[in-house]
Amino acid sequence: MTELEEAEFSMKQPTGAERVFWDLSIFYAQPDDPAIARDLAELQAQAERFAERYRASFVPRYFEVLSAGGSDAPENILAKAGVDLN
Repeated sequence: MTELEEAEFSMKQPTGAERVFWDLSIFYAQPDDPAIARDLAELQAQAERFAERYRASFVPRYFEVLSAGGSDAPENILAKAGVDLN
């Protein structure tokens, strides 16, 4: 299954939020406000910078901790991987 097919499949699965509507009128004048595209592009750029910064150092350590198994709390698992949530 391609990444696009997986995304389409996951969008068809109920999430519990199907009837949730957000009023974004305090941020955007109308549904086709150009600021929406601008903000989405900025969020995408921020996500890419975050991934670039942490992918090489965090992900391998996180998977190493997860592969050890156990039922530790997520914050403890992350602490073992060198991530302080405090």
